[in-house]
Amino acid sequence: MSATKPVTEQFDYETDPRLALSASAKRVQFAADSDEYRLGSVCEIRIPNGSNTLLDPSGSTLSLELSGGITGTAISDATIRMPWIGVNALIDDLSVRVGGNTVQHNTNYNVLYATLSALNRDVNSFAVSSVMDGGAGGGSTADNEFMGMLEGQNVATRFNYTGTTIGELKTNLKFEIPLLGLLSGSSKMLPLGLLNSDVVVRIRWAPSIFDLFYISDDSTAHSLASSNTISIKNVKFNAKVVSVSDYGMTAIRRASGVSPSRPLSWSSTGWCSDFKTLNASFLNSSVPNTNTITVGGLHPRSVNGIFCTGISAAESSAQAKFELIYPGFRTQYRIHGALYPPEEIENTANHIALAQLAAHQDGITTLANLFSHDASRFDEDAAGRVRKVGVAFNDEITQRGVMGLALGGVSGQGVDTSGGVIETTVTCKKVGTDDAVTGIQLYTFLRYRQLYSISDDGEMTVAQ
Repeated sequence: MSATKPVTEQFDYETDPRLALSASAKRVQFAADSDEYRLGSVCEIRIPNGSNTLLDPSGSTLSLELSGGITGTAISDATIRMPWIGVNALIDDLSVRVGGNTVQHNTNYNVLYATLSALNRDVNSFAVSSVMDGGAGGGSTADNEFMGMLEGQNVATRFNYTGTTIGELKTNLKFEIPLLGLLSGSSKMLPLGLLNSDVVVRIRWAPSIFDLFYISDDSTAHSLASSNTISIKNVKFNAKVVSVSDYGMTAIRRASGVSPSRPLSWSSTGWCSDFKTLNASFLNSSVPNTNTITVGGLHPRSVNGIFCTGISAAESSAQAKFELIYPGFRTQYRIHGALYPPEEIENTANHIALAQLAAHQDGITTLANLFSHDASRFDEDAAGRVRKVGVAFNDEITQRGVMGLALGGVSGQGVDTSGGVIETTVTCKKVGTDDAVTGIQLYTFLRYRQLYSISDDGEMTVAQ
């Protein structure tokens, strides 16, 4: 009879994925490199590349405060407003750098923000966002008494006045705004734990007090002076940071497919721009006058949209600086010698229809809410013009004249503009006996496809 076999126990140990993939989110404030900035200065915010962390742009914002004072003539009883895009007008240039590589750079950021707001935002959304950014839609009913006005928010009562020429903010104005691009809510989570360097956000603040405030009274008696003591304080990036376990980060890395021969990559949308000033004599021609503008700067390989708009070239509190004014009634583009579209775009209806298609906002509801003839005018005898004191070009509705054209057909692959010449051709004509009093800076924005990549050793790059 054989011996009885002893009973044994065998255990196979493995990590329960439900526990190993646990994650937690928290709010982390990353402070800027200084406590205080003046207009025109540069700010940097460093976001550490912490191990096992991801940055969630959908819950991340930039916070800042304004303090200090303004000077001028008869300002104590003036109607002082911020631009219709609020404190977003304060950002003149935004870049994001990882290690030695710049992965995002938006010059003319404030004009781009205004352009995208005109193309994509329902006018009803401004009432909510005005609480955070100080833009149109906030304040008394008289400021925006019917839908679509979008006049800038009245901040005159936020100042204490010394006589009639000096105003000092009673308390700091506080703002919380999302940023466009890589750190915006529409972007994917950024895997900080896979990077070999910190993320550095660099902001150049707008240089002029007229970028931040204007006076809307129909009188030349009130004006702001360029002299001011406005300061930007307590600048922080309020980040939503997701932390995962070691096992979770390993799983993310494995799922991404990153290896020495294959980077982690994802596609995104980029923007670049250039502008040229159209002087008053050109705008005031009594016969159609055409100007061809060569677009400099970056020429990406996959441009799928091209957009044009203008702002006042004047440095004056009499102008709502980021009101979007398109001065032409006829537009066409030339890329590598080819014309886009083959026939010139004419009149308000065609300009707006093509802009809606280019911005992917061609539904009936968006058409009704985004544009009106008063806000966007592209007709030969009623083109957009800079509002001025005493002349009712458009004394109530903030102009939002943006034209656009989709490129690359239904495939969305876009047009390769690298190594070639891009030209914008705009035709203008005087529209009244009292016409343009200032020049207009005409901007051309290129929207393009780009590819972000993170290599196996953590270097982040962008291909445009």
